[in-house]
Amino acid sequence: MGVAKRKHSVAKSKQKGRKKTAKAKTRKVLVRPVSKKLGRPEKQFTRYQITKIGKLAFQGCQNRTIATIIGCEHHTLKKHFYPLLSKKRAERKAWLRDVQCVRAVKDSSSAMIIFLGKNELDQVDKHEVGGTDGGPIEFNVNVTKTYKKNDES
Repeated sequence: MGVAKRKHSVAKSKQKGRKKTAKAKTRKVLVRPVSKKLGRPEKQFTRYQITKIGKLAFQGCQNRTIATIIGCEHHTLKKHFYPLLSKKRAERKAWLRDVQCVRAVKDSSSAMIIFLGKNELDQVDKHEVGGTDGGPIEFNVNVTKTYKKNDES
């Protein structure tokens, strides 16, 4: 590390009603070379690991699971591969939606068509509950109380 000298002037100060001007002082400042980085070196990933990260994200694994398999911290994984993780998870959703649509059409699966209708078209099951002729619901409640005689003699 090199040492650079920096000059700075001290502003006027008031002491006991008198104004004094101070001389410029010189102090030593440590200067680091720009090319050297501090701290631990960044983790390097192989092509195999990057491919594996993409496959695991596509399969629906969570970041912590992927990080454990790869052998790094989940913060490191998110820092370096957030765009890849997001892309692969979006591809998974698109693929899953495509498979659902194909199966619904191919198999004429009414359950799948209803499911897609609820999720895609905001369709809901509407259960109307009412009495006869659309009036209020009538019900009877029978309450029976039994008393026990305490034998305290």
